[in-house]
Amino acid sequence: MYGVVGAYFAYYYKSNWLKYKRSLFLIGFVILVFPKFISFNNFGTIYLCVFSFSINAIGTLFLIPYLSDFKKTKNAFIHKIVTYISLISYSMYLINLSIVKKWILNNVQIEDINSYLLIIIKYFLYWFLTIILSILIYKYFEIPTTKLREKIN
Repeated sequence: MYGVVGAYFAYYYKSNWLKYKRSLFLIGFVILVFPKFISFNNFGTIYLCVFSFSINAIGTLFLIPYLSDFKKTKNAFIHKIVTYISLISYSMYLINLSIVKKWILNNVQIEDINSYLLIIIKYFLYWFLTIILSILIYKYFEIPTTKLREKIN
């Protein structure tokens, strides 16, 4: 739903879409990062089950004006990273939160580490595992499937 709203504004209000891209990027970044540092003890279950999906989608929507105007930078390394992540994005969608967070990270038990440090470790481990597993799915499933489709056609 939020993507449709974003597409509408990008098409019909392109000047405002691009005019406020930095402000919206900052707001989107805050929306995405802020809930990670707040404890939702009394409100946690309903937040995680209902509101977190909409808040993450809105935060991502606010990032899009800046990212949609992202041009090839002078730094080719950053451009290659962004391009490669866009290639493995469907695999990242398949891996998503369910496999990495629910099955893998919840089973990581480290007792002797500060809880804040543990959160940081799990956060980076989540991204590391998501990217590695996505690369494997892309390389060993998506590419062969695409080649097979091209042979059939």
